[in-house]
Amino acid sequence: MCGARTPDRREDLAMTSAERSRRRSAVLPAALVLVGVFAAGSAAGWWAAGRYHPRYAPDIVVTGSDAPAAGDTTELLTPDVRGLTEAAARQVLADAGLAAVKVRTRSEPAVAPQGTVVTQEPAAGAPIGGEVTLALAAPAVVPRVVGADVRAAVRDLRELGATVEVRRVYRAGAPIDSVLASDPAEGALAAPHVVLTVAAPPATAYLADLPAANSGCGGAAVTVDGVRYERALRCPSDVDILYLLDRRALRLDAVVGQPDTDGAGRAIRFRVIADGREIADGTLRAGQTRALSLDTSGVVRLAIVVDAESGPPGGSLVFGDGRLTAGPEAIAALRAVGG
Repeated sequence: MCGARTPDRREDLAMTSAERSRRRSAVLPAALVLVGVFAAGSAAGWWAAGRYHPRYAPDIVVTGSDAPAAGDTTELLTPDVRGLTEAAARQVLADAGLAAVKVRTRSEPAVAPQGTVVTQEPAAGAPIGGEVTLALAAPAVVPRVVGADVRAAVRDLRELGATVEVRRVYRAGAPIDSVLASDPAEGALAAPHVVLTVAAPPATAYLADLPAANSGCGGAAVTVDGVRYERALRCPSDVDILYLLDRRALRLDAVVGQPDTDGAGRAIRFRVIADGREIADGTLRAGQTRALSLDTSGVVRLAIVVDAESGPPGGSLVFGDGRLTAGPEAIAALRAVGG
């Protein structure tokens, strides 16, 4: 009979064996790849675990904490909030963990901008305690300082936060170190910088040591009526001397007379002229003296004129210990005036 051929079982087995061999050849490489990946991953994981994690975790023992509990401020220190506004100060306190602390405020006269913190309690760096008090700047006026001792005046002004400049001048009759004036004045709104004018001790300069605009006189130690003057100005008759005071000197003092060495028989006249106005004059003979104490406040030009009135020619007149009195700065300026 003709018809389809029935496959031989051996062929089927042979084909099956070949197919299986082919399939194993295709699957084997993929399996090997998977096994390699798995082995590599396991090895990498083991290495990483050993490198970045301890093989054995240490025991952990909890013994407590030094940090304060919420709301506990006993161990916190007060930050420095001076110079800040109230709002800024409160924010600094809150940022420091002190939001729960009660903050009180009060006003304090000061030269700082109004509302600025000028003092605080507790002080910066001290334990915080239960509350903080902030003193806020309020407008301040210059206290009564004129006539007071300069040390007390400076203390009172510094308590307002002001810096103080002291300028010393000589004023006749004023107690040394007493306040003569303030800028700003008493009762005015206080400024960050206050200037105090304070009475200084007097300073003197001898006429014989001062430069003169013109002079025929000279300095020497001279005896007048039995008294020796170590710093005397001796002027021959018929000469004059001019000093440029420029309103610096306050007083002129001297003892006027003829030197004992000149002999008798002469009458010599002197005149002291301030800005063209005669403020002293006199005529003296041998053995006569006259003490001068003249106000020279505001005088620009001071002239001394000596004239012989009678007697033999020659002769001279002495201004024993003739000296100008003023403040230290004014005297220094007088010494520096050129002739």
